[in-house]
Amino acid sequence: MNSSEMRALARNVVVRVANHDPGWRLAYPVRRLIRAGDRGYQIAADAVWECWMLDPGERWWTALRRWGRPADRCSKLSSGFFGPEEMHRLSFVALDRPEISWSAEGLVQALGRRDHPIAEIARQRLLDPGEHVRIDDVCLAATGSPDAVGFLTSAGILPAGLPARAAYLLLTKQQERFWELDPDQALLTRAYRELPALRPALREEMPWFGDLDPARILRTALAGARKTPAEIAYVTRQMVAGHDWAGLWWFARDLSPIEAVVALRDADPEWQPAGRDGAELYSLLRSTDEHHLRERIEVLAAPRRLVVSGPVLHGAFSADERTIAVTVRSKLLVYDVESADLTTVHDLDDIEPGPVSFEDDRPIVCQLWRHQSPARSTLWRFESGRRTGRALVGWGHALLPGTVDGTTQVALTRRTPGSPSPELMLVRRHGPRATRPPRLAVAPAGSRLCTDPVSRRLAFAGDRLVVAELGRGNQLRCLAVSPHVGERVWQGLCLAGPDRLFSVDRDELVRWEIVDGRLEATGRLPCFYDGIAWVPYRNAVAVHDFTRGVRYLDADTLEPQDQPGELRDSTDVRVLWSAPGGSGSHASGGYREIQVIPASSAALSHLARQPMTDARLATVPHDAAARDRAGPLADLLAANDRYRTSVRSAG
Repeated sequence: MNSSEMRALARNVVVRVANHDPGWRLAYPVRRLIRAGDRGYQIAADAVWECWMLDPGERWWTALRRWGRPADRCSKLSSGFFGPEEMHRLSFVALDRPEISWSAEGLVQALGRRDHPIAEIARQRLLDPGEHVRIDDVCLAATGSPDAVGFLTSAGILPAGLPARAAYLLLTKQQERFWELDPDQALLTRAYRELPALRPALREEMPWFGDLDPARILRTALAGARKTPAEIAYVTRQMVAGHDWAGLWWFARDLSPIEAVVALRDADPEWQPAGRDGAELYSLLRSTDEHHLRERIEVLAAPRRLVVSGPVLHGAFSADERTIAVTVRSKLLVYDVESADLTTVHDLDDIEPGPVSFEDDRPIVCQLWRHQSPARSTLWRFESGRRTGRALVGWGHALLPGTVDGTTQVALTRRTPGSPSPELMLVRRHGPRATRPPRLAVAPAGSRLCTDPVSRRLAFAGDRLVVAELGRGNQLRCLAVSPHVGERVWQGLCLAGPDRLFSVDRDELVRWEIVDGRLEATGRLPCFYDGIAWVPYRNAVAVHDFTRGVRYLDADTLEPQDQPGELRDSTDVRVLWSAPGGSGSHASGGYREIQVIPASSAALSHLARQPMTDARLATVPHDAAARDRAGPLADLLAANDRYRTSVRSAG
């Protein structure tokens, strides 16, 4: 019997059992179905589970106990009587093996089938839950089931956790027991904060439950936490109805600017918070057009898109972040970031271009001379329409500024084709013609390099990771070394402040921190990313993979940030890089375009999504063009800074 025939037989038996066909007509197909189950057909077991739920006869239960197999949560039976997930949960309740698997929803569903043997199995399990069944979960899942609540009440079963108990008593309308347990509503406030799955049900029930103050409970529970639009609308509606303008102002201060504008839309225009700065901010929030503000935020978050003809090989920002340069085939292209215009094209003589960097606002590019011995490169500088070059020993694999002005560059060069890994070199604009590897306590070699010109630090990765500091002359001082990590295919490095480093290889992303001269791994994320950049205004690293494009991972938790990223449509990405000044400007280059995220604009957009108690315009570098694009957002953030200052001065 093939799979389609088996599915047809199984579905036919379930339908005929549901229609109460006479036993003599069912005898033969039932024997065939049970024999198929004995031979291991899962869909036969799924059908027998449904038959037992429809008709709890001994023949079904005998076969099910013999097999000891739950229903498949992805079953293709499709009888129309039970969903695969529901049947899977009920089958585990019937097997009564919580040490293997159980679910609160399954027990509650079983309790609702009062005349079926599975209800008695569930009741006995709840009377003796053992170490695997969590009564709190069952009680909270039961709040919408009268049968389950009735049994739990008659058996005297309550959640063990006090916040969960308060929520359970409220949702099951046991007012007297609730007020005995939680007269000041502190436990209910904790329940709302700690049990997010119950929030919609709690919001619906609270207005009808005695003398509760729903707005105060939500406002306190969600202080400092991200709020959903439904929660904001709920609290706003309650406070407007109660004319609690001071409470609404306090709540709005814990929202982002756009959320505060919406929350204060119906506030009393005659009411004002204390102080001139508070009154100014209140008036601005009430008068700002919501749609115009949203449009400005979107404009700030949108990347600058630069058209490119061919795949981008390497890219770099100038020191002032107003210019970027990329290599494409045999050309060096220079763009103005503000206007998104291509300003200069430099021909590289059909020689393979290597990495690109900047000395102040002057681009430099390393060209590799293949098929020559000894291996060498030329470092080209472009200034005032002229191109000058100097020899660089070996093939240049990386070139990054070591100082803010870029007059000292750090390079990785491979002296001979057979060398195990590139060596670290320092290249100075006015230094000696030939460069030598700097003196370090560890071998100055690796396959990946990153620098932080502001702190004059650099890091490189080989069989271990090293963080060093650039001193006077051709000197590097080793600051921290990781344990030996073996051979890895490094995909990227980035320094995130003075004492933190992120690395990416083909297996994982690792966060490293300097502790007493050692690099210690403080976080790991199994993954395969092929690019990484530090974005400080988000406290995140931007990473790229080929399937999901660019993502932003929180630097502390390594979890994806729930705010949208600025780089969009980013699956077409070959390289990812950031600005040398540590502002957070970053860019990606693909086959058809370059996307640039200037930190001066994106950081304003990011502030627009933060609570106003945390948003500080003073933390964003001043850029007149970006502030002009921000429009009313810049005015709101500036007024918010003045109000924060006045509150601190008064307090």
